[in-house]
Amino acid sequence: MTQLPLFEEHKETIGKVMYEYFFLISPDWSVKKAVKEIKKQLDNEIGLDKADIHSVPHISLFKIRDSSPTIDISKYAETLSKARAFEVNVNGCGLFDQYNGKKTLYLKIKEQDTIGNLYYALIKCRGYDESSGFVPHITIARNISPRKLNNVFDLSGFRVKG
Repeated sequence: MTQLPLFEEHKETIGKVMYEYFFLISPDWSVKKAVKEIKKQLDNEIGLDKADIHSVPHISLFKIRDSSPTIDISKYAETLSKARAFEVNVNGCGLFDQYNGKKTLYLKIKEQDTIGNLYYALIKCRGYDESSGFVPHITIARNISPRKLNNVFDLSGFRVKG
């Protein structure tokens, strides 16, 4: 008599290795420093996940996943070469609702139009249209429960002047 297995058996499968290319805007050191201070303050008030505390402040544009270890960036480089330099300034915070009932706390970006236009120009390089509802922002923390959020004394205190 053979014994039934206790765990489901998984046959090993060989899949393609996928590479991820992340397009983002990196603000200057003064904004990064201020964001890190905000993260510390929020961590002291309600406690944050380590991933939120240690993530480098940035403005996400999009990711490309591909099986190739290299991608042709010439069309993106050409689009970026036409853009003018700009400063990133933030003012105030906002909250995104997440699918799980929790919230994402983020800093609002003053240059919404400039960054939005750049984003839409870049996604056109990928063959996408402009209907995505992109909101430029810098994430402070994700997965904050409403209960924890209620423990934050004053969200208006989370501001970066720029």
